[in-house]
Amino acid sequence: MALELSDTRTIKITHGTPHPIRADNARIIGMDEMLDRVKSIEYIKLDSSEPIGVIDKMIVTKDKIYILDCYTAQQIFVFDKTGNLLFRIKNKGRGPKEYQSIRDMQVDTIRNEILVNDALARSYLYFSADDGAFLHREKRSSKLLFGAYRQFVYKLSNPRTGF
Repeated sequence: MALELSDTRTIKITHGTPHPIRADNARIIGMDEMLDRVKSIEYIKLDSSEPIGVIDKMIVTKDKIYILDCYTAQQIFVFDKTGNLLFRIKNKGRGPKEYQSIRDMQVDTIRNEILVNDALARSYLYFSADDGAFLHREKRSSKLLFGAYRQFVYKLSNPRTGF
């Protein structure tokens, strides 16, 4: 199976021969060279009464900063671009609107949703990106994969194989 994403908002999934990724011209660059390519660095002080333990993932959109702490705080922090805490998703538990173990998150800017991968419960939880309100839960097989590319959020599985 091959997944092709383009800037024209087209997602094309095909079965067949894999397409190799060529890395002939790839090279490793040092920190100095990488920083030479950066236009500017901006620091934003995040205002939160509850400390963030480890930043396992950070997603920055045009108006928000989403921070996932999988292990220490076990929640998602959402800030505005000035660093003010807007809300937290801290629904840990075993209820229908709760997660047992966050392993990943994605932000769907088209649907205005936060997708949470609950690894132990084998489900996705969907929350509003406006206020963190629970929207719905979707059970999944253990072989389902989700990810993001630019503004697209996608879920992949092959019904014949479970992959």
